[in-house]
Amino acid sequence: MASSFFRARSLLGAATLSCALALSLTVPGFATAAAVQGSTGVIAPLLVPTVVVLPVLAAGSTGSYVMRAQYILGVPTTGYFGSITKAAVLRFQKALKIAPTDGIIRTTTWLVLNRSDPTRTTLAKTTSAARKAVTLKVWQASPHGIAISLRESSGRCTAVSRGGGYRGKWQMSASFWKGYGGLVFAATADKATCAQQDLVAYRGWIRSWWWPWSG
Repeated sequence: MASSFFRARSLLGAATLSCALALSLTVPGFATAAAVQGSTGVIAPLLVPTVVVLPVLAAGSTGSYVMRAQYILGVPTTGYFGSITKAAVLRFQKALKIAPTDGIIRTTTWLVLNRSDPTRTTLAKTTSAARKAVTLKVWQASPHGIAISLRESSGRCTAVSRGGGYRGKWQMSASFWKGYGGLVFAATADKATCAQQDLVAYRGWIRSWWWPWSG
C-alpha cells in the first residue's frame, strides 16, 4: 500500500479536490459574441462556445492546476510542482509512452491525465454498486490507477518494500493479499503474475475504492 508519508495525507483535501478536478481538457462554455434580432424584434445574445486551455506545468509551477495534476498522479496535493511531482510525471509519461518524456505537463500529457476515469466518479467513490459496474479491464486502464501503481512500485510486479511488509505492483500487505483471495494464486503478491495482482487489487478497490492507497 501507500507509504506512511502518503497515508498521512489529509483525506479531506483529496475529497475537496474531487469535485474541483472534474474539468476536462477543453471545457465548453458560452460567451456573448454579438447580438441578433429575433422574429419578435427582441435583441438576443449570440452565444458561441469558448474553450479553456490548460497551462503548461513544469518544475516551479504553482496553483490549482498543479494540485489537479498531483491529485490524478496520486502525489501530495501541495500546489507546488517540485521534484516529487516531476518524478511522478516522468513515470507516467514513460509508462504510457507520452512524448515528449521530460517531466513537463503539456497538452499531450493533459489529454491522458484528463481521460475519463470512471474509477474516480462521485458514484464510484460512494457506492460499491457503481464500482462493481466498472470492469476489471476499464479499471486497469484508469489514469489514476496507473499513476498509483507507478508511485507504489514503478509498475514492477516483483517489487518488495524495505522490510517486506508490502509486495507486488500494488504494494499489497499480507492481510490485503489474503483478504481478497490472493492466496489462491501465490503465498505473496510478488510471486503472482501481474494479472493476478491486478485482480486482487481490483477486488480491494471494489470494497474500499482507492482508500487503501490513500485515495
